[in-house]
Amino acid sequence: MEIPASLMGAKTKMKALLLEEYGGPEQLRMKEVSQPEPGDDEVLVENYSTSVNPVDWKVRAGVFKDVLPFSLPLIIGHDVAGVICDVGHKVTAWKKGDRILAKNQGLNAFAEFVTVKQDLLARVPDAVTFHEAACMGTAGVAAYKSLFHFGHLQKDQKVLVHGGAGGVGSLVVQLAKIHGAWVASTASTGNISLLMDLGVDVAIDYLNHDFAKDSEGYDLVIDLVGGDVQTRSLNVLKPGGTLVSVHPFSEKGIQRNVRLEVLKAVPDPHVLQKLMEHIVNGELKAVISQVLPFEEKALQQANEKIETGHGRGKMVVEIKKEVETLTS
Repeated sequence: MEIPASLMGAKTKMKALLLEEYGGPEQLRMKEVSQPEPGDDEVLVENYSTSVNPVDWKVRAGVFKDVLPFSLPLIIGHDVAGVICDVGHKVTAWKKGDRILAKNQGLNAFAEFVTVKQDLLARVPDAVTFHEAACMGTAGVAAYKSLFHFGHLQKDQKVLVHGGAGGVGSLVVQLAKIHGAWVASTASTGNISLLMDLGVDVAIDYLNHDFAKDSEGYDLVIDLVGGDVQTRSLNVLKPGGTLVSVHPFSEKGIQRNVRLEVLKAVPDPHVLQKLMEHIVNGELKAVISQVLPFEEKALQQANEKIETGHGRGKMVVEIKKEVETLTS
């Protein structure tokens, strides 16, 4: 497919992972395209790290094509962690050399250089690596909003997290504990030890135990799995409790005297900054399962793997080695 002029017009080139046609992972191709230029209210970021998210495979497979008709080919990815190398004329709060993190509004993170609106940026402290920061973009915002914006978590409440070993779930567990909740979480047998390391009060091996048989009476359930898990989660909520799910609901919570919320995670730099503070304070850690090279085959395989829904922590993509910044 011909690359659009918007990606090929400039003299300076960069590597980027393009989605050329909706379909399988093989539609993701590494190409040389034009380096973007920042708009008046944008910064240009030299991208050091990004991460793989479930939304990436959904974009690739065309899940959103009827509601979000993207113009193909496009650069996929949302999470940007790197160094500002240029700023637009109206940018005042940021300068060249600033270390930043963003969950970008657009799809352009799998690239060596990325433009980001200045109001989406969070500052990455020197004590936080770009790999750690990249884990907090999409996943961190989703985790934080699931608990506090949708779940209205209060201290000493009982929380059940489905999928607590995943990229979002591992952050949900830690954030809930930071804020004084009692936390149970489900995971496969091989990930029970991770849940314990993250500080859960009860780790539930869903392969050998049915969580729905428990009568804990949870104030809040965070469902990152969906399907039958979502339906059965209604049975373990207290009256007036809340179920936050990544999937739409087939029934109304009012019939069971519970509140149902579908998780939406729009960019929020204020949340990202809070997450950075938690990392610096030693309260929150990124669970990194794999650091991938910025290469076509590796990224195709990662995109296929995350579609299974059985990931552990986050897969991070190293676009540029951070040591080059720290020693320059």
